[in-house]
Amino acid sequence: SSQDVAVSSSSEASSSDIVTPSSSVMSSSSEVSSSSAMMMSSSSEVVSSSSEISSSSVAESSSSTMSSSSEAALPSLVEFVYPTFKANLGGVESTQVMVKTLSPATSVEVGGVGLVKQGDIWVSAGGALALSQDADQSFAVMVDGEEGAPLILNNHASGNAGEGDLFNATGLGFDEDDNVLYFTDAYMAQLRKFNPATGGRDLVYSAMRPEDASSSLYWTMAVDSANDEIYVLADMYGYDATVGSERYEVAMHVVDGNTGEAEIFADVDDRVTSARSVVLDLGGEVGTSSGNQVAYFMDFEAEQRALGRWYITHTGSFTGKPFAVSVGGETFAGSFGPQALTLINGELYIVREFASDSLTGAGSVLKVSTEETPDGLTTDSTVVASLANNGLEVKKPTAVIPVSDSELYIADQDRIWKLNLETNEIVLVSSSNLATGKMGSGPRLGTSITAMAMHPAYNMLYVAAGAQGIIAIDLATGNRITVAR
Repeated sequence: SSQDVAVSSSSEASSSDIVTPSSSVMSSSSEVSSSSAMMMSSSSEVVSSSSEISSSSVAESSSSTMSSSSEAALPSLVEFVYPTFKANLGGVESTQVMVKTLSPATSVEVGGVGLVKQGDIWVSAGGALALSQDADQSFAVMVDGEEGAPLILNNHASGNAGEGDLFNATGLGFDEDDNVLYFTDAYMAQLRKFNPATGGRDLVYSAMRPEDASSSLYWTMAVDSANDEIYVLADMYGYDATVGSERYEVAMHVVDGNTGEAEIFADVDDRVTSARSVVLDLGGEVGTSSGNQVAYFMDFEAEQRALGRWYITHTGSFTGKPFAVSVGGETFAGSFGPQALTLINGELYIVREFASDSLTGAGSVLKVSTEETPDGLTTDSTVVASLANNGLEVKKPTAVIPVSDSELYIADQDRIWKLNLETNEIVLVSSSNLATGKMGSGPRLGTSITAMAMHPAYNMLYVAAGAQGIIAIDLATGNRITVAR
């Protein structure tokens, strides 16, 4: 039966790569995520930040500045859909351009290239905008004959993108009401937001920087769009003088996206020793939520129970406290490599790396289901899809999100796959993996993707790729750009 029990981090790395040109038209798409939320009383205070980071709260704007006063004075006439403002394209020779005008328009040009309206965005031909290998290339934007703020792109091999204010991208999620992307940097202990319309990357919240920045930390997060709140399971290592060694700590930080203020719920009983791939059940729809608001996460090194739940609200006394979920059926203990979790129509899906605890056999997708029996609630997991089919295999799944009710995007060693849960079809979407073969152009994805999110309006997938930064993928072509690094 489902019960609350104590819960119990591994590591990844990344690097950089250069490839060839981009093309194709982006279609619109959308996705629905979080719903209701609530306010909670704090069980602890916000920690003060280190000398390198300002204390928690907002207002450190890192929006871009132009090299000349005349450029800075030009009005913003478009939202840069692809590439985004100050993106790095990884050394490609040319790129397609997609923008959305901020007011109705009849003609749009970027860098002298005419764009054609498709739906609500303006699109150039594939590879129409020629690039050099330089940083900070400027392309004039003309809308109905009026000059607007230019598109600035970085195509330099350094890989820098945006304002260069991101050390290690670990978590991300969209506020779908405002089209704002929030992302975390666990090693700097920061939550930031990126606005594609302005190119601004603003500090929203910071906590104390971990003493050991070499350890694998995730600051996994999820967004409640309706209430502009971001739920961060903030983990850190620090030296514990009482035992003479490092001590792992994690707490749930509920951050107001508008003010940067946070309520913190500590794991006072030290139940959690790793947290990754958090999803929100704010409607209490998951069977094991029992009508409460819960943040579910993976404890991917737990010896037995790797599915954790952190109560946001609870009808009893468990508000703000984490517990493990007892699940029967197929096991996904830490030895099976369970690092990725997602939520579809009130049911949890877990992606495990191995078929056995001997670290062998192809991985699989498990569905966690709860039903009421005469003896109470019973929670079991069943295999719904294999990660190997027709000569293709997802070897090391590190992040997952739903495409639809029956399809998933899965990150795996420089690759993004699409898996159909009904047919078990596996399709390569984007790849910088030389062994499998490259799919799409642009910077390297790396092996440290820990979170993914679909853009609410466009057919573009954003991934948190560790030291590779925030990468956006045009799903129509597999082409990639680095948004922030």
